[in-house]
Amino acid sequence: MTNQEITKDELSLLIKLAKKVLWCDRATKQAIQKHGIHIIPARFYSEIPTIEEVKNSFEYRDLKRAF
Repeated sequence: MTNQEITKDELSLLIKLAKKVLWCDRATKQAIQKHGIHIIPARFYSEIPTIEEVKNSFEYRDLKRAF
């Protein structure tokens, strides 16, 4: 495992903490943002698309299949 790989346990902990951060106080969010990290929910009306939405968008479809 490289230093950039995340174990299943680490991923589980990250998800648990990220969900908690969504509802935390402003000071905690500001402290996290000082490290260059923004945690926002992936919702239907979100301005930032999910990776799955990008992968499935017409812009990334194989052009050969379109014709």
